[in-house]
Amino acid sequence: MKIGKQERQKLIINFISESKISSQQQLATLLHSRGIPVTQSTLSRDLEEIGVAKVRDQNGDPIYTVSSTVVSISPPEEALRKVLREWVAKVEYAGNIVVLHTPPGCAHVVAAALDRAQLEDILGTVAGDDTIFIVSKNEKAAGTVAGRLNDASGLIVKYKSE
Repeated sequence: MKIGKQERQKLIINFISESKISSQQQLATLLHSRGIPVTQSTLSRDLEEIGVAKVRDQNGDPIYTVSSTVVSISPPEEALRKVLREWVAKVEYAGNIVVLHTPPGCAHVVAAALDRAQLEDILGTVAGDDTIFIVSKNEKAAGTVAGRLNDASGLIVKYKSE
């Protein structure tokens, strides 16, 4: 069966929302069972575009999760705003570096949304497990970026620079 990208991504979201999925192989098998063959590279791209994060469940086992607010394919700016509100816990900056803190396993989701949004003054991002470094053009730009990200995330505690 040949289906489009959006239909395939909706199926992936449903699988992840309804079951404990811990690997791309599990997802590929589920898609295959529905008559939808998919390559590993296509599946990887789909997971990144959807905004899937690998987190640990109550037992400490790794599972995929989809941000409840990023289940629709949105314009990059809207998707970024939703991701920031759901996943960012703290915004700080020093010099020309902005640092975002997320729950464990979620930093890459936020960094990918930042990269897709192509915000002015951001030269690039580097994501770890729960921390993102954002390199901005200069110190003034870092303050602007930190303020915008803080506001977009809805955090009550304001960003700090020391």
